[in-house]
Amino acid sequence: MDLLIRPDTHPGIQFIKYSMAGAGATVIHLSVFYLLSTLVLPAIDPALGDTLRARRATINITAGFLVANSFAYLVNARWIFIPGRHPRWREVSLFFAVSGFSYVLGTLAMRYAIVQLGLNSHIAVFSYVVCSVFVNFVCRKFVVFRG
Repeated sequence: MDLLIRPDTHPGIQFIKYSMAGAGATVIHLSVFYLLSTLVLPAIDPALGDTLRARRATINITAGFLVANSFAYLVNARWIFIPGRHPRWREVSLFFAVSGFSYVLGTLAMRYAIVQLGLNSHIAVFSYVVCSVFVNFVCRKFVVFRG
């Protein structure tokens, strides 16, 4: 049980913890996305047309990203990785920069899936998630935190 609490654990244990925290962040991210896409700025209905649906989905996924990424930083810095490789302001900046990079890649994948492939929004959002998970873990482990 101690291995799940301490941040200085084997990379395999870190990835399990990262996956658990990532699942929480993903639930937050997608909850915000679907809440906005259903109630505030509709982005699910195919009748909207692919271009409008993609634009609105991008706005909604961005709002979800900001909320979920703030949660993710707190969990990553306190439970998964060892902070201190950089001063706190740089660590937070790098964390958001890495997340921003994976966000851009994931959003491009999502937009491509909607506009070019004509996939429904639910499947397109999945491409966003898959793209983000691996980019974030590797960069956070080796660039942002001490390990």
